[in-house]
Amino acid sequence: MNGMCRRGWTLIELLAVIAILAVLMGGAVVTCRGPFSKTRVARDIEEVLLRDRTVRSGARRFHRHSSLLLQKEADDKATGPSGNNKSTPVTLSTLREIRTDGSGRGFAAKTINIGAAGRSESYALRFVDPQSNEERWVLIAGATGQAIFDLSVRDVNELLSAVEKRNE
Repeated sequence: MNGMCRRGWTLIELLAVIAILAVLMGGAVVTCRGPFSKTRVARDIEEVLLRDRTVRSGARRFHRHSSLLLQKEADDKATGPSGNNKSTPVTLSTLREIRTDGSGRGFAAKTINIGAAGRSESYALRFVDPQSNEERWVLIAGATGQAIFDLSVRDVNELLSAVEKRNE
């Protein structure tokens, strides 16, 4: 055997390399899971803001009423506007609740009506990270469409109540 050249890998060596790679890949998946789920929440928030801006600018530009249908993702993943052909549907996987007043009552789906001047009622959205169950509230001001991020539930209810009282 001393005179023979070794030409390749033994089965044990290959299995050891595959086992080491599997352990490294498992660690990488666990490490990357958190940032990917936070990215999903950020993507859903950006999607809402983009759609809101688009519908508002279209309403102002063409001087007509429009609507924006927001809904949390259903188990059957059904999407689409509900009866209003001018409605723009937005289905989001991390959206858990939509509030339009300070009563603390939330909706799984809500149509936001936007007037010809680009104004709507103010609304708040609760997004939940599926991995960490961390929630993020975003409030959209009805008059301007500006967003306020990372509010507490108490802040959301107080702001929506104040807007509601001012509009009465």
